[in-house]
Formats: sequence, structure tokens, C-alpha cells
Amino acid sequence: VELLSDVGKKITASLDFETIFYNLYEHINQLADASVFGVGIYDKDKAELEYKFAIENGKRYEPYTRSTKDKNQFPVWCIENRKPVFINDVTTESGLYITSYEHKGYKLEDGSLAEAPVSLIYLPLIAKGDVLGIISIQSFAKNAYTPYHLSLLQNLATYTSIALDNASAYRKLNEREQEVAQRAAEISTVNNISQALAGQIDLDHLINLVGEQMKQLF
Repeated sequence: VELLSDVGKKITASLDFETIFYNLYEHINQLADASVFGVGIYDKDKAELEYKFAIENGKRYEPYTRSTKDKNQFPVWCIENRKPVFINDVTTESGLYITSYEHKGYKLEDGSLAEAPVSLIYLPLIAKGDVLGIISIQSFAKNAYTPYHLSLLQNLATYTSIALDNASAYRKLNEREQEVAQRAAEISTVNNISQALAGQIDLDHLINLVGEQMKQLF
């Protein structure tokens, strides 16, 4: 419990997505077989699941997205049902969640293709009633996971949801501040040009002033 608490504090202390994911991966790898680890961010408006961070045996996946319109996917089932997917033999247990399973060998950053997992866990990331995405660990071995691993990942998913919600709120606030600053700069430029026009200065001076103001703005 103390270890989980320490991991949770480290994860929630960051407001950067990449740092959150790396911290999470580093600690999960010490507690369970995370030969494959991934975090997908859910965009409800676009009906997409974007994998900002996915890794297999230490190698990053190339960034990719999945359409959540395709219901025959474990992560989509996880999102729509807001429940875990817990499988220790994908060939015999996939039917508990989807109609048919076919491994999609997404490309890793080194150009190789991802291997097919045998055991896997998917968990929804939920904050304030909204599904933010999913977290998944996967193994190439049968019967790699126990209810203990599921409980462990559920606790980490709770911390991850809090961290992602905080990071998203901070990003939106930062974007809003930048918009306000840009708007203030635009208003200031308009005011400066208006004052120059009212001052009845010569045309050349006015053209130079407008040019300088545009440079400062952009």
C-alpha cells in the first residue's frame, strides 16, 4: 500500500503527459509483466483512441489511433462498459468481450511489427464521471496475471486518471492564457496605430510604425 501511495504521488505530481506515462511504465514494470504497455487517450468527439504512449519490450510504438466506431476491440469494450478486460489466454477468452479477435501488428519506431500478446488487461481511465482513455498491460505468456495484478492496475489507473485530468486542465488553462495574451497584444497594436493616425504624422513614418507593430505582434 505504501509503495502504491508513493507511486501515486509521483504520477500525480507531474502536469506533463510524457512524464506521467514514463513514471507509470517504470513502476508497473517492477510490479507486473508489462512486456507491452500502453495508454490511450479517448476523444469522444472524434470517436478516436489516440495512443500517445505505447511500448513493447522497451521499444516505443509509432503514434497511432484507433476508431472507437469499430466495436470489435478490447479497448472500445473497456470504454463503453467502463469495466476491465481481464484475459489470460486471448485465443480462448476473447469471446467474453468481442465477437472475434485479430491481432493488428502496429509498427514500432524501429520499423519492426508488434508481436501478438497472449495475456492482457485493459482498464478505463475515469475522472469526474468522464472516460479519459484506457491503460493496458500485456504479456506474451499464458496466465500471466492474477486478481492481484488487476487490483494493482486499478489502483494505478485511479492515480493516472487524476494526473491526466490535472494535466489536461493545466494545458487548457495555459492555452487560454496564451489566447488572452495574444488578444491583449492585438488590442495594444490597434491602439498604437490609432494614436499614430490621430497624431497626423507623415505617411512614411506611419508605414514604418505599422510595420514595426506587426513584427511585434507576430
